[in-house]
This record gives sequence, structure tokens and C-alpha cells, in this order.
Amino acid sequence: MITAGYFIGQLIDDLASIGGQVANRNKLGMTDLTKLLENFYRDIINNIYGYSLKNANEERSNAPGLDLIDDVRGIGIQVTSQGGSGKINDTLEVLTAEQITLYPQMIIMIAGTKQKSYTGLKQEFIDKANFKTEDIWDYTDLCKALVNLPLDELQGLHQLVSQQVARVKIELEIPNEDGTFATGIEQYAEAIPRERLSDLKKFASFLHADMGATEGETREFVEAFVADLKELPRITREIFEYMWTRREKAMHRALSPIDIRSPTQS
Repeated sequence: MITAGYFIGQLIDDLASIGGQVANRNKLGMTDLTKLLENFYRDIINNIYGYSLKNANEERSNAPGLDLIDDVRGIGIQVTSQGGSGKINDTLEVLTAEQITLYPQMIIMIAGTKQKSYTGLKQEFIDKANFKTEDIWDYTDLCKALVNLPLDELQGLHQLVSQQVARVKIELEIPNEDGTFATGIEQYAEAIPRERLSDLKKFASFLHADMGATEGETREFVEAFVADLKELPRITREIFEYMWTRREKAMHRALSPIDIRSPTQS
């Protein structure tokens, strides 16, 4: 029987993995986040806290200071990869008077990891937005909250995260020095095999006797055939080989003399 501990462990591992990826990107100066990640946290927070968050940028492109909004509860969330005081000051500074009225609770959701303390926050911006430092979240805050969910809700959240986490990890992947990605399709696509041809003399002799083909014509035909064949996936080539082998065995059995001796005569 799957227990709550199993779901909690899997969720913590997945959220920690994404938080670590974002932190690594920040070290390389890659601080941009995709809309996919905003919606990822939207769905998780809605499931954990029962909010009705929607993506503000779907209605108004790059709404200043806000990425997610809950019009019912008056909650606004900025999803950011940067967890420093400077980023939070910038977020609070650009909030409009209308946003502060509509969303009196402002949450900063840091996709990476937050600082241990925030002594660098400007008091004027805190007072302007009525902001509380406990509303600076990262994945550890989500993990602390989800442990209290009942089993059925944990299972639903686990299913949701499992469905999305692979896509998010790919979006956050750091390219290699040559600009390729570890999960790029070229890493998984089968390499085109290198053919190894014999001198084809026996085959050429057979075609010459049967069809009058010259050795050059035989080689040209075989090389063109092999060039087409090696473009096919390996599994397709193996199926062709299997069908041909079975065909030869079937023909051999069909042409063999029928043994009508009784078992006792064998």
C-alpha cells in the first residue's frame, strides 16, 4: 500500500530538484523563467492552499510586479528565479496602487532558493505594499505545507507534479559548451550505421549468370540499396531481416521431402 510518506518524499525530491536547477542557472546569469514554470507553481500552490490563482500575464502581457493573481482572496504572486533583496525591492517598487488595493497579500515565489535573511529590503517599499518577509517563499515552504495534506490530496498533487516535472526540467536545462542539450533528440536518435560491403564477386557472378548484369552494375545496385536501407531505424531493419530469415526457413521446409515413416521407423 502506498503511504503518504511515499508521496511526500517524491514531491520533496521533485521540487528540490527544480529549485536546484534554477539556482544553478542563476549562477550562470540565466535568470529568465518561462511561462511554463509560472503555471507549474500556480497549479502546485492552488492544490496545496486551495487558492484560485490564474496567470496574470495571460490577460495582460508582463503585468508589472505580478505573475499570478487570485481575485477571490486578493493574493498576488511574483514568480522569480532570483532570491536576493534587490529583486524583491524591484518587485515591490513597481506595484501600482490599484494592484496593492486588489491584492493586499503579496507573495514572492522564488523558484530557486531564498536567502536566510533579508536585511537589504527597503522599508519604504515594504510599507507601500504592506509586505511581510514571511511571504517570501521557495520550494521549502511548499514542502512544509504539503506534508499536512490528506492522503487523497497528496496523491492528486503527486500525479500533477509527476506529469509536469519532466517538461519543467527540460525547460530549465543548461546547454553544453557547443549549445546542445543533454536531453536533445540528437542524443537519443540512432546514429546512421556505417556499411561494410564485401567484394560482391559471388553475388555479381550470380546476377551475371541470371540477368547478364556486369560487376559494376551489381555494385552500383547494392550500394544504392544499402544507402536506402541504412536510413531506416534499426528496429525496421531487424524486422526485415527476421521476415527474410523466416521466409528462407519456410521455403526450406516446403521444399524438403516429406518423411512419411512412422515414429517407430525413425
